[in-house]
Amino acid sequence: MLINIKENLLTENVVKKMTVIKDLQHCIALLGWDQETKMPIGSWEARADQICTLEEISHKILTDDDSKRLVDKIKNNKCDKSSLQNRLLCLYVKDYEKASKLNNDFIIRYSKAKSQSLESWRNAKKHNNFNFFENDFTTLIELTIEKAELLGCTRNKYDALLDEFEEGMTYNKLLLIFENIELKTKKLTSQIAKSHNKIKSINPKLEFYEKVQFKFAKKIAKKLAFDFQKGRLDKSIHPFTTSFSQKDVRITTRIDKNNIFSCLYGTIHEVGHGLYEQGIDLSLYRTFASDATSLGIHESQSLIWENIICRTQEFWEWVMPELKNHFHNELKGYDEKDMYEMVNKVENSFIRTESDELTYNLHILIRTDIENKLINRKIKAKDLPDIWNELYKKHLGLIPKNDNIGCLQDIHWAAGMFGYFPTYTLGKLYSSTIWEEMNIQIPHLKSIIKEGEFFIIRKWLKENIHTFGRLKSPEEIIFDICGKSLNTEDFFSYLEKKLKHVYEI
Repeated sequence: MLINIKENLLTENVVKKMTVIKDLQHCIALLGWDQETKMPIGSWEARADQICTLEEISHKILTDDDSKRLVDKIKNNKCDKSSLQNRLLCLYVKDYEKASKLNNDFIIRYSKAKSQSLESWRNAKKHNNFNFFENDFTTLIELTIEKAELLGCTRNKYDALLDEFEEGMTYNKLLLIFENIELKTKKLTSQIAKSHNKIKSINPKLEFYEKVQFKFAKKIAKKLAFDFQKGRLDKSIHPFTTSFSQKDVRITTRIDKNNIFSCLYGTIHEVGHGLYEQGIDLSLYRTFASDATSLGIHESQSLIWENIICRTQEFWEWVMPELKNHFHNELKGYDEKDMYEMVNKVENSFIRTESDELTYNLHILIRTDIENKLINRKIKAKDLPDIWNELYKKHLGLIPKNDNIGCLQDIHWAAGMFGYFPTYTLGKLYSSTIWEEMNIQIPHLKSIIKEGEFFIIRKWLKENIHTFGRLKSPEEIIFDICGKSLNTEDFFSYLEKKLKHVYEI
């Protein structure tokens, strides 16, 4: 047990308040999960009202006079971070002060705008036309700018939104990271271009039955130690993870009948998120510490499984016989070496979620650039399709032929998640540093993967990362594990080794 919440009366009173708020937040999350998976298509307006009501109640409870009195007591006790107990109290102060900057009227308008925006985005996806989304997207952007201003920002409004997902992150810090990544990406892609190794492709006309794909996805999730007694796997348009506490974690996947890798790696990605949520220490249950420390660390946990562990040659030596049991005829003529090379192939693509490890960061660079310009009113919503296409041509040499493979492909902006996208790249950087240390601390790691003994890896991640929830900062987690801070060197060191092996260069 990390903490004893009954250590003193103040802590006990704070935790009582937390549990009410967390229960409401989990109910909101449940309504959101249902909206994406089971809800009838004509029910969205009623759902928007329900979510708005719960968000309003939750905000009022967090910012009421009782909360203010608790915060004042914590401050008078000179709350510091010398113990995990005090860290929990500090989280309450932090969340109270942030919530207090957003008035109740704003919470209502913002909640309704997000629900309306999501519905318009789905309609635009259905018609493959950004115009169906433009007006509601414009409204949501204006409200997001208002949110940034209410939260308080320095010279760049976008920094206030980045801080929501990765505390302390700024656009200027990201610029330095992306400049370094872009330079090293170009260098590595030029080396790969000289390779004579011809990597196979699976015939795009082949069909992999959806029911069989889903059955296999569930089997893989279970093998990777996702607890189906406290979670479930469903299908959705865009894969996601929602947690209603460590005791109830929902993940979803997307199935493409012509692309077996989409469902497989989409599932593995969400399993990584799900394992993090299920692994947070139960003594933090229904407290503000029962969330991930940051979205960057959260993404590192999905990416270490999806991109690193499950794209190794050893993983494919283990999984290929299993996969062929499900798709014997479809995979005739392919072996584990073919599959290993295919899933690590570097090739510019339109779709972020299906891009390779190296060029993926260019997709994030583009989105980060657009977000910063939208929030600082340097571009308008109506210009998004043209700007998107210009940036894809500039960075990836591709021009999307329609909006669905262009600016409508992600759900994030429709849900108001401005500032989320950069955490995918931060997650890549964190995950490669963690992987380097795992190879030191876990003997015979690659043999463990080859034998499918993934519970050993899951245990190490839980003990070193998951269990702490928000009680440790991202910087503390990485430093305590590796004695390092966020960097790009570990990522390119790891990737260069693998790609030189794949491409025989």
